[in-house]
Parts: sequence; structure tokens; C-alpha cells
Amino acid sequence: MRVPLAFPQHLLRFLDVLHPGQAAGASFVISAAYRLTGPVDDELLRLAVDDVTARHDALRSTLQNKAREASESGGWGEGEGLPWQEIADPLPGRLQVIEVADPDDWLDELDTLDHPGDVPPLLWVYYARLGPADGVLALVAHHSAADAWSMDLLIQDLARCYTARRVGELLPIVASSTYADFAVADQARRDSPQSIRAIDYWSEKLAEVSVSSLPTDRPRRLKDDGVRAQLRFALDPGLAARLTATGRRTRCSPFMVHLTAYALTLHRLTGSTDITVPTLTSGRGRTELDGTVGFFLNALLLRTDLTGNPSAQEVLARVRATCLDAYRNELPVLRLLEEVPDAGLLLADESFLLLPFQHIPVQPRKTRTFGPDTTYVSFDRRPGPRPHGVAVPLDGLWTIDQHAPDQLTAKISYTPGLFDSHTIQSYANTYLDCLLQLTPTN
Repeated sequence: MRVPLAFPQHLLRFLDVLHPGQAAGASFVISAAYRLTGPVDDELLRLAVDDVTARHDALRSTLQNKAREASESGGWGEGEGLPWQEIADPLPGRLQVIEVADPDDWLDELDTLDHPGDVPPLLWVYYARLGPADGVLALVAHHSAADAWSMDLLIQDLARCYTARRVGELLPIVASSTYADFAVADQARRDSPQSIRAIDYWSEKLAEVSVSSLPTDRPRRLKDDGVRAQLRFALDPGLAARLTATGRRTRCSPFMVHLTAYALTLHRLTGSTDITVPTLTSGRGRTELDGTVGFFLNALLLRTDLTGNPSAQEVLARVRATCLDAYRNELPVLRLLEEVPDAGLLLADESFLLLPFQHIPVQPRKTRTFGPDTTYVSFDRRPGPRPHGVAVPLDGLWTIDQHAPDQLTAKISYTPGLFDSHTIQSYANTYLDCLLQLTPTN
């Protein structure tokens, strides 16, 4: 079945032009790992993976770029050459069951494997058995088919399907909300009155935007080799708790607090007072999409003026105002780039280098049911540097995972061809220092 691309999928195609072979490549994946306690029936798990693959059309969808005839448009486009997504009929899922001694080493090795995004299904499930009633379950999905929100949906649905198989039941073959439905509706909203108002806002907000590049250790190569490294570190629980208190006192979300620290970090590193940060959002925005698996990510370009030597608290107030205005005018970033040429400097100018920022509220780490006599809980990977980070079709990505009000983990994915590890560590230290500026003094 052919349906149009959603705007987030168009964004992937745009990024693949900037970094050829990355967004469509076999390394652009998202993964999640869980500790399973209790017996696991391999054959029933395999059937449950089949069920999940059948229930979510995004896992069976591949991006197509070939020209097609207007008569094949199905009512959603005219002319030749329009890209689309091809959704395959239900087909067997991918499951590999192995035995391992060290799950951390195994997951590090899993990060290096290719998972192509052009042959469905786009979900790979691995079960590493550690003992008769102990193991680690890893889900790997190509990013064109799933985002971080989707991964939580997938593990919950896999648990439901496995439980149903254990008790001799079957869940409905198709999920209640599909990504194909979203894609069709996404295109229909392209020129809505709300979109037109948002374009007017961003045209004014980003007019004559100036950009300042992060200092790198080496110049950019002509061709991106796709290699990314990663620095992981946990924030002190006491600091995390004080940051939560700052947010409550100033009516700022955790994202606003951490974005402020990031803006202050960029100000220190670049000397610029015109700070525009590309930030990634869930891109869902409507409650009916909460249960839909797919790639929904969007980008907001958050511009904050730091002139006048403001205090950290004043910067926080400015960032809050910037965020609230942006939320009210969120627009697919590809639609924005079509209408506001200056915005393209923040994503497409090769002389400009800035790691986009995201803050992810992670689902609470709690034990859940995976079958009548088996449970699962998120598997916390060890902190520290890794030679292989998350593959992103960008120069890197600065991520804050918030597991609880006092439990924060930072992940900085970067291009080792541009940065040395000690440089990234120094950037992280600057960020931590900026966070301290935002905490109450009494």
C-alpha cells in the first residue's frame, strides 16, 4: 500500500541530503533494553514479535523516492516524482535468541550492527539469556519507523502480545491508530489557517538570524563518514533536585531549565549573545497520537537574546518566554524551511556547527508484567564514554534523559572527526557549571 510521506519523514529525506546515507542508512536506529526476570518461552516470544510487527504499519513501511505516475497518486498528490512510503503486508518479525555473559558488552556490540531501513520489518528483537529465568531483551528499530515514544509503546505491546499468547488469546491484528492515518492527515493540514499564522510568527522571529559555530578540534571533512561517539554521565541527585525546585519556583518545565543551561554554555563557548538552538520535540501534539508507533519527531528553532549581560535567572525567564511562544506556533520544520529561508542556516549551512538539544522525560523505572510469571524493567547501561554513539544524521546531539525528578542522565553524541573526547568533556563541564548557576542559593 502506498501513502504519502508525513512531514517528519520528509525531514529525514532533507537530512539525508545534508549527510548522505545517514538518515536512510543502516546505522540510524533507536534502541531500548530491558531486564526480564522469569521464564521466557522462545517460540511464544517469536509469535508475539510477529503480532507486534503486524499490528503497527510503521514497522512495515519503507521510504520510496522513485518517480511515479499521477494516476497512481491515490488522491494525495499530482505529477511525477513525489516520494511516498510503501507499507508491506504483515510478515514475520525478526527475533534472535542468544546467550551472553556480560549484557553491557553485548549491548555495546549491538550498537555497531547494521539494521537496514529499506527492507521491512524495521524492528529487530534480541533476547540475551543470562540464566534459566534471567535475561536482557533489546529492541532495535530503524528511526524512520520509530522514535523514543514509540519504543515504550512497542515494549508494552510486546508484553501484551506475549501474555495473550501464553493464555491462548490473540490481540486485534491492527492497532487502533496507524501511522498511515497520521501521514495523510499531516499533508491535509499543510496550508491550514493555523499553519499560516505560525509561518508569520517564525518569519518575524527568525529574521536575520545570526549563527555562531561551536569551536571544533578539526575542520569538517568533505564527506561525513557517519561515525559518532558518545559521552554519558549522570548528574548528581542533589543538583537534580535543586534544578527541579528552580523549575517549580519559576514556573519552568525541566526542558526550559536545561535549555537555559545549554544556552549559557553556548554563550560561553561562542561568545555570541544571539543564541538559536535547534531542539527536538515529540512532534505528536494530539492525544489521539499517544498510542501510535512511528517517527513523529519535529524540530523547533528556539532563539533567545542574551544581550545586556543578564543573570542566569533572567536568561531563564527569556528562555521560558521563547519556548511558550514557540509551542503555540509549532510547525513542521520542513514547512518552516520552505517559507523562512533564514532558518535554513541553522540546519543546512556547512560552516555552522551546533549540536541540537533535546530533553526526554523517560517513563518511570518500574517493574511491569511480561507474561503470567515474568516481569521486565528498563536496563540501565553503564555510564562513561563509548566509541559508538547513537547514529544521527547531524554532527551530534545533546540529550538529557529525565528518569525521575532527581535522576538525570546526559548523553552527548558527537563526531570524533570534528571533536576530541576531552573537548566534549570540557563542554560537559561547562554545562554542569551553568546548571549550578540556576540552582537556589538558600
